[in-house]
Amino acid sequence: MKKILLSAIVAATIASPIGAQDVYIPDANFKAALVNNPTINTNSDTEIQVSEAIAYNQWISVEYKNISDMTGIEAFVNINALYCGFNSLTSLDVSQNVNLFDLRCTYNQISSLDLSSNTALTQIFVDGNPISSLDLSNCPDLTKISAGDANFTSIDISNNPSLQEIQMVNNQISVLDISNNPYLTKIDMSLNLLTSVDISNHPSMTRIFLSNNQLTELNINNGNTPNLTYMHANGNPNLTCIEVSDSLYSALNWTNGNPSQGANFSWDAGVIITENCGGVVQYTIGSSSSPSNGGSVNGAGSYDDGSSVTLTATANSGYQFVKWTENGSDISTANPYTFTASADRTITAVFESTLGISGKDNLNIVRVYPNPTKGTLNIQVKETLDIRIVNLLGETLISSTITKQNGNIDLSNLTAGVYFIQTEKGDIIKFIKE
Repeated sequence: MKKILLSAIVAATIASPIGAQDVYIPDANFKAALVNNPTINTNSDTEIQVSEAIAYNQWISVEYKNISDMTGIEAFVNINALYCGFNSLTSLDVSQNVNLFDLRCTYNQISSLDLSSNTALTQIFVDGNPISSLDLSNCPDLTKISAGDANFTSIDISNNPSLQEIQMVNNQISVLDISNNPYLTKIDMSLNLLTSVDISNHPSMTRIFLSNNQLTELNINNGNTPNLTYMHANGNPNLTCIEVSDSLYSALNWTNGNPSQGANFSWDAGVIITENCGGVVQYTIGSSSSPSNGGSVNGAGSYDDGSSVTLTATANSGYQFVKWTENGSDISTANPYTFTASADRTITAVFESTLGISGKDNLNIVRVYPNPTKGTLNIQVKETLDIRIVNLLGETLISSTITKQNGNIDLSNLTAGVYFIQTEKGDIIKFIKE
């Protein structure tokens, strides 16, 4: 900053035809506006001293002053805002005004503007100038840009993540990428050449003005439909569909009217408002296995409406496929199972353990009683064995070690049904819990 201040002082001192301490201001109207401002001209003389310019750290407003030359503004290195609209300026150098956060130079004849040094800018207004491009890459804190009635054919706002409002009415812009501007609340791009705008990732958006473009697509499916206060898309003859997040809300609360008569919402006749402008509805087909270790299912995923879906169940070792169920109800025993996608579905493949059909001789268990049993099962074994109690699906419910001295198993936590004892040596015995 010291280097900038020193440069400004030296430049002003060398340029001044009057004295070493005066700022050179050749435009009489600009000079008069500054001299007549007591907060700037603190000594009330007829000149602006360099020290006065450096000391001033507020805003300068010189709109409607018939100014054609802003030379001298470079000495005001600490101003935070500059309003110089509605004059006759053909150029503007703000490279030394590095503390500017608000710049408004609307309706002049400025054709180019260098903002590379103005990293603190949060707002810029350049409407009504023959300007065709702006490099905003060094303005990361920019929240608002207004550049209507100009000559823009494109605008790059990819390095302005804090941007909240963009207004560029009446230009020649055909593409607008707002993917890096998630905080946008207002977009006014009427009277341009846009063919599509995707606002689906902008949940804070409340005002959309896109009238009189060449839109064929408009996606505002951003989960924010109830919060939109303005949405104008009339004057787009090729637009047939507007995609929203809540078409029922739109149908009940959006009244298509004439913007010139104060209507908040407008679109051309024949345009439909829906959640899906693509015309193809997709459904999610989910799958699961019961038990989870019984096997796997292939074929689940997203499918277009009316397309064929085939689910295939593959049993793991020790299991076999039994049937398909949905919401607890049996739907098919075919494997593979084929159907037409017409709704979201979650289908379960049911497997059963092949333990339940084993015919192996039981060589190590002498006796199991009582069978059926209501609570305790006594198991007599020839030698100490590790056993498991499993259900019809092969799921292990109880694990225990049985000895000759202790063969009692507490089954009080089991529901009534058919179960199996499986030993570490492969013995399998069926019993019933009442």
